[in-house]
Amino acid sequence: MRKRSMTILAAAALAASLTVGGCGSKSPEAGGKFGGEKDLTLAPSTEAETEAETEPELDEETMDLIKYNVYIELNNDILEVLNNIDYYFVVVGDGEEFALLPDTGLTYGYRIVGLNTETLDMALELADMEPSYGDMDAMVKEMADPLRKLMESFSEISRMHGAYADNQYAKPKELHPVILEAAMEFGPIAYDYYDAVTVFANERAEQFREELKGEGYMIQYYASNNIDLTRKIINVIEEQGVWDENITDMDLTEVRPLYDELAASVEEFNTVCADNDQLIKESLSNSKPFDLLFDKQLQAIEWMIQQVESGKPIEDVSLEPLGSISHVINTMNECVDRYNSVFGD
Repeated sequence: MRKRSMTILAAAALAASLTVGGCGSKSPEAGGKFGGEKDLTLAPSTEAETEAETEPELDEETMDLIKYNVYIELNNDILEVLNNIDYYFVVVGDGEEFALLPDTGLTYGYRIVGLNTETLDMALELADMEPSYGDMDAMVKEMADPLRKLMESFSEISRMHGAYADNQYAKPKELHPVILEAAMEFGPIAYDYYDAVTVFANERAEQFREELKGEGYMIQYYASNNIDLTRKIINVIEEQGVWDENITDMDLTEVRPLYDELAASVEEFNTVCADNDQLIKESLSNSKPFDLLFDKQLQAIEWMIQQVESGKPIEDVSLEPLGSISHVINTMNECVDRYNSVFGD
């Protein structure tokens, strides 16, 4: 299935920790090359406010970076919701009436994750602001209503599913038609949004890496490059129509050179992390800011290649074992999370 290879994306170095609308302000510290503090509050002034209380208008570059980061974070929330939809229908039938599927061995609420709508709220505000992101702005507004319904429903399930057996599943019967209708409306837009954001993010990442390299921020440069190369490997596999169920059908012709390139990039990353002057330049106090996650990523891809070369299928793909594509993706997502943590706020 297409969604299985969809992965979370790394935001730019400046974290999108901000408030849109009159809900207060936060002043995150920018990481990486954007050192220092920026007030990212977008709260518009009211007529009662004095000039002294009015927030200064943000410049175009800052607004662009804010919008980019919020749209990336929204994308990552969307992937969580798509996962929730998958997990929900593993346990619950897709008929109009709520009904648990027989013999699943799973309980209602299986692996459902609750999400708040803060990022969605920010994205909706930004969708009508400059700079324009064209179709992405339109998609944010189009999917906002079903996405909100899904987030709120899944948060309800996440909080309360343990008590449902005692009330004859009254709440699930109430939530099911909402989830069913919202999922059908949300799914197609979500995939289109993911595709658009991925293309946009890849273009931005390439430009951003060149800036990092030019200014000597080599730890962040190689960290971003490692993630990008891994994603390229996943994209090659996806284009072949290969997943864990048919992993032995994988053609390694394009995978191997990308793996070799990644191995060289990881080696360079480890080298620059061992340079104290470089750590100081990039405001990092830990010589292993990724705790060898990139080495783990490289190993995961090596095991996957060995699995393909063995000619043996994976016995139980649901376990996402070593050697599986799922394990490669999960490991990459760990790297993206760490990247956003280290170089974000």
